[in-house]
Amino acid sequence: MRIMYYSLIFIILLSFSKNSLSYDSSIDTFTVTLNNYLSSLEADNEFTGTVCVTINGNRIFNKAYGYRDIENQFLNDTNTIFRIGSITKTFTAVLIMQLVEEGFLSFDDLLSDYYSIIPNAPEITIDMMLHHQSGIYDFTTHPDYLGYFEQPKTRQEILDIVVSYPPAFDPGTDTEYSNTNYVLLGYIIEDITGKSYNTNIQERISDVIELTNTSCGSGINTENNESESFRLINGEWLLAPETHSSIPHGAGAVVSTSSELASFISALFNCELLDSTSLHNMLIQSGGYGMGIIRVFYQNKVVYGHNGVINGFRGVMIYIPEDEIALVFLSNGLNYSQKNLWTEILDIYYECL
Repeated sequence: MRIMYYSLIFIILLSFSKNSLSYDSSIDTFTVTLNNYLSSLEADNEFTGTVCVTINGNRIFNKAYGYRDIENQFLNDTNTIFRIGSITKTFTAVLIMQLVEEGFLSFDDLLSDYYSIIPNAPEITIDMMLHHQSGIYDFTTHPDYLGYFEQPKTRQEILDIVVSYPPAFDPGTDTEYSNTNYVLLGYIIEDITGKSYNTNIQERISDVIELTNTSCGSGINTENNESESFRLINGEWLLAPETHSSIPHGAGAVVSTSSELASFISALFNCELLDSTSLHNMLIQSGGYGMGIIRVFYQNKVVYGHNGVINGFRGVMIYIPEDEIALVFLSNGLNYSQKNLWTEILDIYYECL
């Protein structure tokens, strides 16, 4: 009996060992295959930047490609800080949801309670702004924007610019992506808390989930492992202009790393930043948009996340709740489709694991 008992234990342990080896082998295969793929994109001048993939919060891939500063030959690494563009909107939405949870704000509150000078403000709700259904004109799409986007702007100067344009449509009658919604939401966060948007990011998000490289950006300094961005012109990566961070504010001023964004989106879906009701509300799609988060599909899987574009920076942050997968890439030089890049990374993942 004792021999049979130990034989059974041996068989069980051997089975676990084989499963473990198989799992590790699959991750190794994924890592090698994805690295080869991204290295080929880098060699073909199609991608420079960083990529991070996590499962249930555990990193299985985290690598960097290309240069953060071509002139000085500074390489990107996994801690290089990038501007994340409109991925910022997810941060802004989380801050708004926290204020709703705390009773300082409601989705039915009117923009006129804060900024009555905005056209149609008495008819625009916080909910409409979160879902891009306010009709407020996106000031960043006007040709005049190209004449000042590199210069610092005060809040009043931005407000003066916003009120100078007529609404795109009547509030609640249509959906149209507008950076102005989230710039104003960023201002409202500051008004309610009496603290800067950056301080809110630090205290309410970064400090809570221990992010050390996520904040509002300022002027880029590559000596501090901050990345410049580039555009490919005639086969050469040339330095892109730099939007002053005072302009995009709650719509696009945050900087971060791929690994920290993976931690952020994982923490959000694990209800470390919001309660389950708030997360549920945030994910409800109206007119194609949730609250600072977009739902798309990969094969038969539901994918949540946001992309970002600012100057030569491109980024995608996604999460697949079904498999607890977070995927983030941040690029400072992309001559390739953002959608194709993240879907092809997922193709490799599901083929290998």
